[in-house]
Amino acid sequence: MRQNQLVLDEWKVFRFSLDDITQHPRRCQQVVLNIMARWYGDQTQLISLTHREKEIARLAASTIDPLKPNIVADHLGIRVEHARKWLHSLHRKGIVKPASGEQRIRSYILDPKGRNLFV
Repeated sequence: MRQNQLVLDEWKVFRFSLDDITQHPRRCQQVVLNIMARWYGDQTQLISLTHREKEIARLAASTIDPLKPNIVADHLGIRVEHARKWLHSLHRKGIVKPASGEQRIRSYILDPKGRNLFV
């Protein structure tokens, strides 16, 4: 009944026996990594992000409104100029895209390609 309720709540359930976990933990880990790779795709771009870039991308993924440099600065406790620099870096890497403006970008949204990294 527990598993059925989880499935109804749109959870994915994978079972491992206690013997597998205790005697073959590496194999269980590989199965979980393979599942994640299939769901989330290639994560190599995520690995190339700095800690600050990952945090900004998470912030962009968790908000509905376009991300502005002052919001990023408040969230990270940094100056607006530095927040702009980090947003430009994420834009160059294809994680965020302009939400307004082409020449002078005032706000960003998570690029659909970038959104897949944080589902």
